[in-house]
Amino acid sequence: MADYKKLSFLFIGTMLICAMILIPFPAIVVDIMIAINFIVAILILLNVFYTKKATDLSLLPTIALVSMVFALSVNLSSARLILTKGAEFDGWAIRSVSSLFAGSGGTAGLIAGFIGSIAIISFLVLVITKGSTRISEVAARFALDSLPGKQMAIDAEYSGGKISGEECKARKYDLLRESDFYSALDGSSKFILGNVKFILFLIVVVIGGGIAIDTLLSGEEIIDAVKTYLFLSVGYGLISFFPVFLVSVAAGITVTRA
Repeated sequence: MADYKKLSFLFIGTMLICAMILIPFPAIVVDIMIAINFIVAILILLNVFYTKKATDLSLLPTIALVSMVFALSVNLSSARLILTKGAEFDGWAIRSVSSLFAGSGGTAGLIAGFIGSIAIISFLVLVITKGSTRISEVAARFALDSLPGKQMAIDAEYSGGKISGEECKARKYDLLRESDFYSALDGSSKFILGNVKFILFLIVVVIGGGIAIDTLLSGEEIIDAVKTYLFLSVGYGLISFFPVFLVSVAAGITVTRA
């Protein structure tokens, strides 16, 4: 019954998140959503650290999936707000991270910060996220391939009188739970990787679309538009990727612990 209640809350949360994708929000609400996104990702990682068995986190694939959908809504809201306001964008979180990496060193600091953020994002995508996805895929494949052999071993122990019928059923049930868990986690990891690719697409849209809007519609100089959107893309990219990075690490740790 408890699992049904959790799934009901997850369903309601998912519907609200999907509605949030269509609704434009002011900067203060976007900042709050960004903070919630980070908190959820950190809580997922902490739960993984303080759980002994991987199968104890049976809802981890579902929670990771829902958190990625929420992250998607946050990223879309942030991108919409940046493209709408341009240089007047007042999102505190994104501007703070951009200022931290790009600094106030003028054009040289902006270029250095942008290159540094690209390096960090590339590391998160190529090493962490793809590695975690591959680990989950291999774990799911091994769990499914070894399932018949393990079931036969349990049947042999039961036939030999080493275990009771109740223990035989319990051990088979645990095997099925384990294989289902790794299969679901593999699917969630694929979704996380797809989310990463979409974030890369959104960064390109923010830079290219923002420059096009300011130069063609607002009459701004192209150099000023480039500086504005390169600066904002630094904070936007890093803030978008770090929650995904934390969830990917959580999924990887869960698999390797088992």
